[in-house]
Amino acid sequence: MTKRAGIPFQDARASYFHNSVGGYSPAKLGLYQDLIEHQLSKGNMMVYDMLNTKYFIQRNPQTGQPEAHINPGAFGPCWLVKSIHYVKDGMKR
Repeated sequence: MTKRAGIPFQDARASYFHNSVGGYSPAKLGLYQDLIEHQLSKGNMMVYDMLNTKYFIQRNPQTGQPEAHINPGAFGPCWLVKSIHYVKDGMKR
Protein backbone atom coordinates (compact mmCIF):
# COMPACT_ATOMS: atom_id res chain seq x y z
CA MET A 1 0.00 0.00 0.00
CA THR A 2 1.34 3.41 -0.88
CA LYS A 3 1.92 5.86 1.95
CA ARG A 4 -0.61 8.68 1.87
CA ALA A 5 0.15 11.34 4.46
CA GLY A 6 -2.78 12.57 6.49
CA ILE A 7 -4.95 9.48 5.95
CA PRO A 8 -4.61 7.53 9.21
CA PHE A 9 -5.74 4.21 7.75
CA GLN A 10 -3.25 4.34 4.86
CA ASP A 11 -0.22 5.99 6.49
CA ALA A 12 1.94 3.72 8.68
CA ARG A 13 4.31 6.46 9.90
CA ALA A 14 2.53 7.11 13.22
CA SER A 15 2.21 3.37 13.91
CA TYR A 16 5.97 2.98 13.67
CA PHE A 17 6.34 5.18 16.76
CA HIS A 18 2.97 4.88 18.58
CA ASN A 19 -0.16 2.75 18.91
CA SER A 20 -2.51 3.87 16.16
CA VAL A 21 -6.11 3.14 15.20
CA GLY A 22 -4.95 2.84 11.59
CA GLY A 23 -2.40 0.15 12.42
CA TYR A 24 0.72 -0.59 10.44
CA SER A 25 -0.04 -3.58 8.25
CA PRO A 26 -1.26 -3.35 4.65
CA ALA A 27 -2.90 -6.75 5.21
CA LYS A 28 -5.79 -5.62 7.42
CA LEU A 29 -8.45 -8.07 8.51
CA GLY A 30 -11.65 -7.75 6.49
CA LEU A 31 -13.72 -7.14 9.62
CA TYR A 32 -11.45 -4.28 10.71
CA GLN A 33 -11.50 -2.83 7.18
CA ASP A 34 -15.32 -2.84 7.33
CA LEU A 35 -15.14 -1.04 10.69
CA ILE A 36 -12.87 1.60 9.13
CA GLU A 37 -15.06 2.10 6.04
CA HIS A 38 -18.47 2.04 7.71
CA GLN A 39 -17.82 3.59 11.12
CA LEU A 40 -14.46 5.32 11.63
CA SER A 41 -14.39 7.10 8.26
CA LYS A 42 -17.84 8.51 9.07
CA GLY A 43 -16.66 9.87 12.42
CA ASN A 44 -18.56 7.47 14.71
CA MET A 45 -17.15 8.61 18.06
CA MET A 46 -18.59 5.63 19.95
CA VAL A 47 -16.40 3.31 17.86
CA TYR A 48 -13.33 5.52 18.37
CA ASP A 49 -14.08 5.42 22.12
CA MET A 50 -14.47 1.63 22.01
CA LEU A 51 -11.04 1.37 20.38
CA ASN A 52 -9.53 3.50 23.18
CA THR A 53 -8.56 6.37 20.88
CA LYS A 54 -6.98 8.70 23.44
CA TYR A 55 -5.90 11.48 21.07
CA PHE A 56 -6.82 12.96 17.71
CA ILE A 57 -4.14 14.78 15.76
CA GLN A 58 -5.60 17.62 13.72
CA ARG A 59 -4.16 20.62 11.95
CA ASN A 60 -4.69 23.96 13.63
CA PRO A 61 -6.49 26.07 11.01
CA GLN A 62 -4.67 29.22 12.14
CA THR A 63 -1.11 27.88 12.19
CA GLY A 64 -1.38 24.88 9.87
CA GLN A 65 0.57 22.85 12.45
CA PRO A 66 -0.63 19.47 13.76
CA GLU A 67 -1.97 19.47 17.31
CA ALA A 68 -2.97 16.61 19.62
CA HIS A 69 -6.45 16.85 21.13
CA ILE A 70 -7.44 14.59 24.04
CA ASN A 71 -10.51 12.39 23.61
CA PRO A 72 -12.19 12.37 27.04
CA GLY A 73 -14.57 9.56 25.98
CA ALA A 74 -11.91 6.88 25.38
CA PHE A 75 -12.92 3.71 27.25
CA GLY A 76 -9.43 2.52 28.13
CA PRO A 77 -8.15 -1.02 27.68
CA CYS A 78 -10.98 -3.54 27.58
CA TRP A 79 -12.03 -6.90 26.19
CA LEU A 80 -15.22 -7.37 24.23
CA VAL A 81 -16.80 -10.75 24.95
CA LYS A 82 -19.69 -12.65 23.41
CA SER A 83 -21.03 -14.00 26.68
CA ILE A 84 -20.39 -14.32 30.39
CA HIS A 85 -20.62 -17.56 32.33
CA TYR A 86 -21.47 -16.91 35.99
CA VAL A 87 -20.73 -19.60 38.59
CA LYS A 88 -22.03 -19.71 42.14
CA ASP A 89 -18.76 -19.65 44.09
CA GLY A 90 -16.19 -18.74 41.47
CA MET A 91 -15.06 -22.32 41.06
CA LYS A 92 -16.13 -24.46 38.12
CA ARG A 93 -16.72 -28.04 39.24
